[in-house]
Amino acid sequence: MEATTRQVDTTIQTMLQNASRIRVEFTDRRRFDGVFQELTPTQFRFRAIVRPTVQRAYFADLDVPRDSLSRIWVRSGSHWQLGALVGAAALGLTGFALGMAFKDDLDTPCSSNPSGCVAQATAVAATAGALTGGLLGAVIPRWRLVWPP
Repeated sequence: MEATTRQVDTTIQTMLQNASRIRVEFTDRRRFDGVFQELTPTQFRFRAIVRPTVQRAYFADLDVPRDSLSRIWVRSGSHWQLGALVGAAALGLTGFALGMAFKDDLDTPCSSNPSGCVAQATAVAATAGALTGGLLGAVIPRWRLVWPP
């Protein structure tokens, strides 16, 4: 049993050392983001980012008992793909609707080729939506649970 626990600890320690950012949740539901430092059989040490206000932040080295930990996550990228997909769908549908609404208007260049105008409006709007959604999704981090295993 102890060999299995040691193997799990080694695996978790490797994941935490390779992570640039971790998120720790305690049993009392407090959460801290920070950088992993050390894992021992009884202690967990990390450098937490403490934000007492939105404008100010500082680092604090925390040594906590392992039994006070509830969960540990590692940062694994961002949500840019989901943001791009949602943005492309939302603005693509809007572009399609606007293209359909104005395709028969005689005052636009679409009167000679209405289906081409709808396709262009959809493509331009979907591209703009994908770029905007991707940029917004890039600032939202994605977290992967590593402990408990």
